[in-house]
Amino acid sequence: MAPQDVEMDINLLVFLSSTLYTEVAKRGVIMLLRDSHKFLHLAMVTSPEELPLRSV
Repeated sequence: MAPQDVEMDINLLVFLSSTLYTEVAKRGVIMLLRDSHKFLHLAMVTSPEELPLRSV
């Protein structure tokens, strides 16, 4: 995978995260995409304030 592809994936992830944030946070669940392997990771959160923003 070329470096620009990785950067594009990360930008897409950031975009999707910000778009899905409102709906997802209501349910207390956010889907995080693992950049290199494209696995979906479900992180349980107790409140939107505790929403994890980190690399998986």
